[in-house]
Order: sequence, then C-alpha cells, then structure tokens
Amino acid sequence: FAAPVLGQTTGAISPAITAEDFMARAAMGDRFEIESAKVVQSKSQAQVTEVFARHLVDDHSTSSRALESLSRDVGVSPPNVVKLDPAHQAKIDSLREAEGRQADELFARMQVAAHEDALALYRAYAEAGDNAALKQFARQTIPVLEQHLAMAKKLNGGP
Repeated sequence: FAAPVLGQTTGAISPAITAEDFMARAAMGDRFEIESAKVVQSKSQAQVTEVFARHLVDDHSTSSRALESLSRDVGVSPPNVVKLDPAHQAKIDSLREAEGRQADELFARMQVAAHEDALALYRAYAEAGDNAALKQFARQTIPVLEQHLAMAKKLNGGP
C-alpha cells in the first residue's frame, strides 16, 4: 500500500494550498481513519491494535469536530465527507475482506501510509497555509499525528 492515502501523487503538497483544500483533505483523512479503525476493531486478534483503533476513533472524531467548528469561524464551507472517495473506499473494502492477523497487519500498513500523508498535509499547511486559524489548528494537530504514526509503525513491526 505505497499509494498515497490523501490523494497525493508524489507525497508533495503544493505550497499554495487553500483553506478549502486543506479542510477537504483533512476531513477525508479523518473519515478514513475512523472508518478503518471501526472495521479493524471487529476483526483484530491483537489487543494493541484494538487500543490503537480506539485512539484513532477518538482523536480523529475530535479533529473532525474541530474542523467543522473552525470552518464557521473562518468562513469556509464545512467539509462534508458523506462517503469516502474511491481510493479510500477500496482500502476499507480490502480491510473488510481480511481476517484476524491479516487484518491487523493490513491495518498497520494502512495507518503508516495514512499518517505519513496526513503529516505531509498538516506540515505543509502549517508552513504555507492561507488562513491563520487553520494554520494554528494544523500546528496543534501535528503532534497527535506524529504519535499515531509512531504507534502505527510499532504495529507494523518498526521501532
């Protein structure tokens, strides 16, 4: 699963990212994290995976609510991610098909890729975004995403 999770083709984010684009990508990422975590909770054979999945649901639900609130403050339409885009949905579908340990391993790989992409997005917006309040949100969210990435790498057999 080396393919980008947030729709990026190279992992690079344009320095001219707009508030609307940032919010749409962040909302899609949150939705994917929540959906994938809920799927793996019912399939996991590893308690550590289940605990991580609960953290993801809690943290990304909080992020989604914050984005919605911020959208009103900055005058941007709130991101309305009713369903996942095809790339994210395909990943969820493959996770639904996996069982037990295979589901745990697939979930871990997905989370590493998803959080690497999310960090690239949030760091780019924190650096060069066009809205001060959203830049602050991005800066404040980066440590949570870094923590998630570290946890995902541990699940995936990394340091």
